[in-house]
Amino acid sequence: MSRVKALLKDSMAYGVASILSRFIGFLLMPLYTRILTPEDYGVLNIINITITLVTLFSVLGLDGATHIFYWDNTEEEKRKSVFSSWYWSQLSISLVIAAALFAFSVRLSLLLFKSAEHANMFRLASLILITGILPSVVINWFRIRRLPWTTTWFSLAMALITIGLNVWFIAGLRWGVKGFILAQIISGSVMSVVAMYFMRGWLSPLKLNYGLLKQMLKYSLPLIPAALAYWCLNFAGSYFLQVQRGEGEVGLYQTGSTIASIMMLIISSFTSAWGPYAMSVKNEDGANRFYAQVLILYVSGAGVFAAGIGIFAHEILYFLTTPSYWTAHNVAAILAFNSVLTGLNFIAALGLNFVKNMKPYSLAIITGAVVNLCLFYISIEMFGKEGCALAILLTNIGVTFWIFRSAQKAYYIPYNFTKAITIFLSCVSVVLISRFIDISSIWLSIGLKSVLGLLLITVIFYLNKTVFFQIVNRFKRQIKYNTQN
Repeated sequence: MSRVKALLKDSMAYGVASILSRFIGFLLMPLYTRILTPEDYGVLNIINITITLVTLFSVLGLDGATHIFYWDNTEEEKRKSVFSSWYWSQLSISLVIAAALFAFSVRLSLLLFKSAEHANMFRLASLILITGILPSVVINWFRIRRLPWTTTWFSLAMALITIGLNVWFIAGLRWGVKGFILAQIISGSVMSVVAMYFMRGWLSPLKLNYGLLKQMLKYSLPLIPAALAYWCLNFAGSYFLQVQRGEGEVGLYQTGSTIASIMMLIISSFTSAWGPYAMSVKNEDGANRFYAQVLILYVSGAGVFAAGIGIFAHEILYFLTTPSYWTAHNVAAILAFNSVLTGLNFIAALGLNFVKNMKPYSLAIITGAVVNLCLFYISIEMFGKEGCALAILLTNIGVTFWIFRSAQKAYYIPYNFTKAITIFLSCVSVVLISRFIDISSIWLSIGLKSVLGLLLITVIFYLNKTVFFQIVNRFKRQIKYNTQN
């Protein structure tokens, strides 16, 4: 089997778990929105992003460092030391952070909610820091050892257990936010036992190597600022919303974000396959022209999907949620287009990957995060949850521009930026036009918006039919070549 075929096979396997877990969670949204209020959703979101933030400081980038240092050693005992050093380091730090969250839970609740009411939720959520370690470690272990389908089944099993417990605790026992957190803790604990079985003999404290850990931290710690900046770009807005507008607005924002997350099913499939494939054809004739064609094809395809979510966001919320959540449709539309930019950054960074210099990429993310924090305060004050989403979109437009500009200087690719921008703006314009379709009949509204969406698809396909067929033929030739070799 060729390397390209192996990469595509692995990408497909890893993508299955991601897609299924995201889609199942999306399907369960009608259940949650009929039991949890927007305020409940807001509290849950604030607790979740807080745990995500402190997890950055417990991992310290050692998950990424493990992949590097594992392959730097050929002896299995040294490789075991790599994983043991990561695991025991994260466990030690997580215990300290969890103890701090437990001790200062009242102050944290007062700071974020102006009430001590949710202190117990922070105490409970602190356990997620502990129960989530082993599942994360074993998934990385599976990936390093090239076990894509084992990774898939493990991830899917954990997702299904979590979802099943959520249904039981939230719908059956009516435990609300507490039920959601308990579901994560229990599923993490169960899968930790499974992880211990798979990794028996790999995580002994006797294999902890302080000298090796120091080298791993030397590699990983410089990556923390970029990871923190990425968190700020995507999650910090909820804190500003909470302080300026309250947890109800946070809950509505999270609902819109969940609808927009459908886009990530498409984006993650593209980004998983794009990097390996782009590198594999780098030295072929016409590679740069191919990269330029992919930009147009990606913006067209992702833009149309984002426009679809934006056009029908209100109808999606109508069928999946209760009236108290329907005002989240504009957030869904804005964040759907933001997802397009997320995937676009992978294309933009291609030139930087070729010259092996990702400093401009990190600098763009960090600068964007700083700008975003300033925009949050202004835009949320003016437009609430929509302002939060708009701040993220505008910041990511600037970040994408910066990455493309830096990459073009390092490695020129003849992108047709004018055409790409025109397509993107056309998709945005169609969503704005759809906002004027305000009809009491939901089915008539769907019909008229469908006509608008089909018109957009027809126009964009007509503009790009030549590029589309050229790229499809190129992929066919590559697959045929890989099969023969």
